[in-house]
Amino acid sequence: MNILIRTARTLPILPRKWIALTDTSRPSSSGSKSCILRPPRWNSIVDNLDKIDTTNYIRHYWNSSHKFIRKNDLYREIVKFIKTPADVSAFLDSLENCSQFYHDIAFPEENVDFTDDKLISCLKNLKILKAKTFYPILLAMKQAKESYSEKDLLTVAETIEVYVFRNFTICGKVANTGERFFSEIALRIYGDLNSVTAICKEIRKSIVPDDEFTAAFNTWSGSNREIIRYILRKINKQLSPTDELNLNNSDVHIEHVMPIENSKWKIPEDTHNEYLWRLGNLTLLSGKLNIQISNEVFPIKVSEYAKSKIDLNKSLCTCSDGTPRTKWIVPDDIDIRQKYFSDYALIIWHIH
Repeated sequence: MNILIRTARTLPILPRKWIALTDTSRPSSSGSKSCILRPPRWNSIVDNLDKIDTTNYIRHYWNSSHKFIRKNDLYREIVKFIKTPADVSAFLDSLENCSQFYHDIAFPEENVDFTDDKLISCLKNLKILKAKTFYPILLAMKQAKESYSEKDLLTVAETIEVYVFRNFTICGKVANTGERFFSEIALRIYGDLNSVTAICKEIRKSIVPDDEFTAAFNTWSGSNREIIRYILRKINKQLSPTDELNLNNSDVHIEHVMPIENSKWKIPEDTHNEYLWRLGNLTLLSGKLNIQISNEVFPIKVSEYAKSKIDLNKSLCTCSDGTPRTKWIVPDDIDIRQKYFSDYALIIWHIH
């Protein structure tokens, strides 16, 4: 039975017309059997990808070295370029060569080959931000003749992280626009964008400017807990660069200063709904402290905030004039704290 048919479910976009080119049961024109498509090669690709959808992988791979193409048009585009047994073989070789790398950028927490902790951390951040459209850029760097190092990948990935966070997470730009943008840059990596400096410079050209980012950040709210934890961890690290506290620990929870349960605070419903998930109303606390005070009034909460070792909570305990804080005015204090955060956001997610 032809191996392409047997693996059709695993790799669904491969053209049926290749059956004639890869059928191990048919003699070639020279009388020998074609053995281009072998089970071990398929197994290697599928094993490397693990739980990743193979069609998505092939599309990202294709968009890393060809003009941008959408999923529905992928088959028609591939058959324009891949027609002979030699073409198929070369295509599969390259797919296999990039498959483990692709898995590692998609699932950095399970990565096999990367050794740079900062690169792994940056890829984890991009995963938290739900970013996938940038994959063609790193795949292009993997295939380019310049032999980019993990340090090079990190520099580009950090620039992509800023682009994704500012444009999509905070400013709400349509994420699909990034797909074509990143694919076009990927293709140019084989030409004029042949250095890390050139790649990053090109990405930065499309990052939203500071005034637009600040305006959006000042009023941003969101209920995705992973993203909230990501933002607050980053700000806390900026506040205390030498802090060795593990804020990735599952015991560190998101705390609402003005709580979800409004019975003790009695904030007008429309204001409560609008400001509950604002960054200025959120902080990080150990689980034990969070459970104890989650729905209490502010004077009780602030006494527990003072016990926290997380620098993020210091501004909750002290007013701008240095006096102890005894009340939390909604929404004024939430707006003030969020604008305070935005000053740090410009430093953390800077363009240059």
